[in-house]
Amino acid sequence: MEKVVTIDKVNAYLNARFFPWNFILEPVDDRAIRHYIKSAIPVALKKAETLDPKSHFSIRQSISDETKNIANDYLIDPYSDYAEKIHGSFTDDYPFAYAQCYVYSMLSALMVEVEDLEDIKSLLDVMGVSRDSFKNKKDLISELMNHCRKETFSGIPANEIIGRKVIYRSNATEFGVLHDVILSTNQSFFLELIVKPIKPIKDKNLPFKKVGRFVHIPSDEVRLTNAFNNHIVIDY
Repeated sequence: MEKVVTIDKVNAYLNARFFPWNFILEPVDDRAIRHYIKSAIPVALKKAETLDPKSHFSIRQSISDETKNIANDYLIDPYSDYAEKIHGSFTDDYPFAYAQCYVYSMLSALMVEVEDLEDIKSLLDVMGVSRDSFKNKKDLISELMNHCRKETFSGIPANEIIGRKVIYRSNATEFGVLHDVILSTNQSFFLELIVKPIKPIKDKNLPFKKVGRFVHIPSDEVRLTNAFNNHIVIDY
């Protein structure tokens, strides 16, 4: 699929009536699923820990929010050289394949079926996707999850993200480069990210603490689970 076609499709799907299920049901190459499953599992399992399996409303909302984030991670920089380097021929499968790996892995951890959340059969008919194809994809992801689960880890080593670009989600412009991180007392999670701006800060409304040449951004204000490229995204 040509990249411009993928970009147009992702934008259209984000605004479609059947979002986010159109991303989840979109046919993708099984090889793309195999490529993205390992990076999706730890993020999906961590999110599952925060959700109540009985609250289908919360699960649907979580799927919608994360699918939108995944699509936007791609749209922010679809021509990323880094993404091409690490994903190769599967780069433009990311918005669909990664979303599917994430959602089905999360639902598996919650022991909830996607059919419990939405009238999937009707959507399959509308999208022209066969039920056999849908079932085969679910079975593949379940098999891969059981196989890969022991090989994944839930943390992000600090030394792997130092030096990454930090960009604004709102307009996809670069804010700066990650200089350092501040860890919790037991070093189990990030408290703040210390960013060196690429140019002097002029936005007086920027809601982050400035210390000398650096800006301290709370970890809950950034997206560290961008598996498409190496950008850290500020939700601002």
